[in-house]
Amino acid sequence: MLGALVLIDGAGFAAIDSNLNGDAPEVDEAWLGKVERAGLAAQSVMWPDAMGAAVEGFVKAAADLAAALEAGDAAAAAPLATAAHEAQAAVSEGAYAAVAGMAGSGNDAGATLGALGAINLAGIGSIEAALTGDAPEIDPAWEGRVANARVAALALIWPGESQAAADAFVEAATALEAAVKGGDVAVATEAAVAASKARATLSTRGYGALSGMRQTAESNGAIIASLAAVDAAAFHTIDEALNGDAPEISAAWAGRVTTAKRAVQTIRWSADVQALADAFAKAASALETQLTAKEPDLEKAAAAAAEAHAAQHAFSDKAYAALGGAVGAH
Repeated sequence: MLGALVLIDGAGFAAIDSNLNGDAPEVDEAWLGKVERAGLAAQSVMWPDAMGAAVEGFVKAAADLAAALEAGDAAAAAPLATAAHEAQAAVSEGAYAAVAGMAGSGNDAGATLGALGAINLAGIGSIEAALTGDAPEIDPAWEGRVANARVAALALIWPGESQAAADAFVEAATALEAAVKGGDVAVATEAAVAASKARATLSTRGYGALSGMRQTAESNGAIIASLAAVDAAAFHTIDEALNGDAPEISAAWAGRVTTAKRAVQTIRWSADVQALADAFAKAASALETQLTAKEPDLEKAAAAAAEAHAAQHAFSDKAYAALGGAVGAH
């Protein structure tokens, strides 16, 4: 479930709803793919029986919204965006409640991928940045995001050294959740710094542990979590930046590329996808090398970014298509 939630909650239904029902509604062409993939994710995994109606409602709402987005009709899409947003929130709330009741139930590579994706989706780094900025103010929405990350961290028995990191993260997230609820900016700021540091450690150790579990996961949930990690790496942005007018390497890119590579290598892909997955991992490794060089060569980094971006597209298109053909095979 956590793997599916990464795509469902990460699709940005709240932002789509807000935009289309705001003062200047306009359809963003990037929304269609996100909405379609969220609907696909919902259909690809097993959900608790009690969530059947909520999931069915979300799948229909996402499909209706996707049709309006494809037509480019902002007026028609506006009420559908609200309905899809409400349906997404219902699925997310129900799923995290179910996960909270299954603490320590997962211990494989797929569960680890899903939990890491859900934790990263909470955006604890952005919470830290907001609270340590010039005008710190608590956003009430943070409480739910941090709570979901805490639940995800508690959902499994973590591999190797990452268990200690998960325990530390849960402690830090619990403190941040309480501070946000209490509305004390100073306390929340201190808690956010600690939680952000703990999340980074857990991410490093968790994805690091996956390097020893190559091609061990093959469930739809694990596949979705892996694809979400690839999407989050934003290869298009890296390619565009390095091949633009003022190329410069961002320190944040290397970690995202490494995460995407390890996520893809964790899955045992179907025969028609595996070759593209291997090609992507190879291209990602080449880009990773350029991004982490002591004396980066921007020309070589730009070429590696373009190759990795192309490989990512070829792989992702095939993998999502294969997933669509496997809907119902959980």
